[in-house]
Amino acid sequence: MSAVRLDVRSISKSFGSNHVLKGLSLSVAPGEIHAILGENGAGKSTLIKTVAGVHMPESGELLIDGEPFKPRKPLDAINCGIATVFQEFTLVPELSVAENILLGELPTRIGSPVLDRAHLYKRARELADIVGLEADVRTRVGTLPRSLQQLVEVAKAVGRQARLFIFDEPTASLTKSETDKLFDVIRKLAAEGAGVIYITHRMHEIDDLTTRVSVLRDGEITFQSDTQDADHDELLRAMTGRDLGTIYPELPAAGEEPVVRVRDLQLREGGDGLALEVAEGEILGIAGLLNSGKDYLARVIGGVEAPRAGTVQFTNSAPRRRYTAGVARREGVIYYPSDRKREGLVLGAPIYRNITMGALQHSDFSLSGVLRRRAERRITSGYAHAMTVSPPDVMRTAGQLSGGNQQKVVLARGLTEDYRLHVFHDPTVGVDVGARTEVYRHIVGLAEKGCAIVLVSSDLSEVLAMSHRVAVVRDGNVVAVLTGEQRTSRAALGHFFGADTETDPPAPTRRSLR
Repeated sequence: MSAVRLDVRSISKSFGSNHVLKGLSLSVAPGEIHAILGENGAGKSTLIKTVAGVHMPESGELLIDGEPFKPRKPLDAINCGIATVFQEFTLVPELSVAENILLGELPTRIGSPVLDRAHLYKRARELADIVGLEADVRTRVGTLPRSLQQLVEVAKAVGRQARLFIFDEPTASLTKSETDKLFDVIRKLAAEGAGVIYITHRMHEIDDLTTRVSVLRDGEITFQSDTQDADHDELLRAMTGRDLGTIYPELPAAGEEPVVRVRDLQLREGGDGLALEVAEGEILGIAGLLNSGKDYLARVIGGVEAPRAGTVQFTNSAPRRRYTAGVARREGVIYYPSDRKREGLVLGAPIYRNITMGALQHSDFSLSGVLRRRAERRITSGYAHAMTVSPPDVMRTAGQLSGGNQQKVVLARGLTEDYRLHVFHDPTVGVDVGARTEVYRHIVGLAEKGCAIVLVSSDLSEVLAMSHRVAVVRDGNVVAVLTGEQRTSRAALGHFFGADTETDPPAPTRRSLR
């Protein structure tokens, strides 16, 4: 066995005048779990797509187990023993879970081109069990939530029995228990001799899983170390070129006057009605496990989904049982979706139009029904600079931006009007640490202006640090409201799973958030 599973030697790659990889060199040994860190746009995705055969380098070479490797398409990489779990899924929505897991290797009956479904379902079930995928393998994959689709991608990769595995932010949509199971799978792959490249923006995952870490900035490796010798501050400096200081900014004092009141809201059929209030200048955090009801709650408050029951009332307005997107819009509500690519952006449209598309009726952007395109581009250019979108050229399409900069474009919409309630739904998924600090400061800046904020997040540390109060949702009910020193991960997790904690007694299943 070669001492080096993957050897990347002086790879360079450009897109037009943009030099993304600049003579980059990297190696991964058998049994090594090698983390790659870097800000959005640092070149991480281009690097793994080059290894995976999506892009061809302009110079340099790749070696697998000491042998030259020149993939011209993804199939070349697969045939050479490379399995990649991309951040953007490569699933076929209309096919079943089983067909997606074994796509390209579908079993047929002996001497016949007919699909052997018994063998297909048996093998797919085995791989699904390995990664902890609890779904019927006959189910059409397009009907599954994003977290289970992520596990389908992982099961597909594991089934390839590859020599090198590449995971690009595989836990972004997973619960803690699903993440723990995935980590067990990755450790087993490495123990069996595979090399692993693991890309993440979550610092704690580096400590929990990886054996070596490299930092990529502006297409070059700026830091490399064994994980046990890596200091987080040093890693952050290598990523950003600066000291970030405290990631979470200090929260301003919350106001007392409620902006919105929700009464008797049902998150599940037959469930108890919950009540909540959010005051001006307050950040109300919503936390809970997958399928707890927190995501539905975010979409209801944001006006994306109609409430099953209950009323929503804004200051100086009557209670509304029929709360729609139009009503939310008129009341000054803006919702930032958790999946920016599917729900937040038109990737083929320019940045300026992605920013203004919800506010084109505003006099800044139109006059008597006619778009003021020059003003639209000029004003949004200022917004792009304010949100530090890189590059700030609003004529570019949103699809040309990195994930973190795409998120900034989504957030820039909140600058187009004087919204009084901002609903953030997983605002930092796929966003690097440097960009996260900017997102957090933006949220705090809105609170300082007196806006009410609802922050729904799958990142427990984020929601605890960024909220004045945290409502814990379980089984469609608010089971606890954590304030002050109660806002600890231990207390929150105890309520997630219905377990008693020494510091937090069980809360009633029906509870107001005020």
